[in-house]
Amino acid sequence: MGIRVLVAAEGTAFNSRIAKRLGHSAHFLKVDLDTSEIEPCEERAGEDHHAIIRRAAEEGIKTVITANIGPKSFDFLLALNMNVALARGVDVQTAVERFKRGELRVLEAPTLKHNVEDRDKILRTRIEMANRRKKVKPPKLRAPKVHTYTIRQYSGRGH
Repeated sequence: MGIRVLVAAEGTAFNSRIAKRLGHSAHFLKVDLDTSEIEPCEERAGEDHHAIIRRAAEEGIKTVITANIGPKSFDFLLALNMNVALARGVDVQTAVERFKRGELRVLEAPTLKHNVEDRDKILRTRIEMANRRKKVKPPKLRAPKVHTYTIRQYSGRGH
């Protein structure tokens, strides 16, 4: 068994696309660079992406190939002494071939500024701020409609 990489993919085959974001990856594939053999990572019950990546690091895998990565996942990979190679808009086979030739860029920083949770908080804050800036017109207060026959009734003699 030669050098292996972990690939974040949308499927389990060589022609599957690279996942658009590491944290949203449907599958993780261990690919042997010498034999091009693929081994899908089995997801255990209650296990998240970090546990799969941690197991891969324990097996000696040093590089993860993905299209985008957020700051929390990037810091997690750095803590495991793993590298992140950037491959966008290609399938697993093309990404692995480019990695072998040294054509993939190894990242020094995350490609995304925010995690999904942070993005949702920022979006909610922006919506709240926009609502505060809007000038809300108070509802028009209208007097109740008084019918003319009611006025005539009370305006006559004897009342």
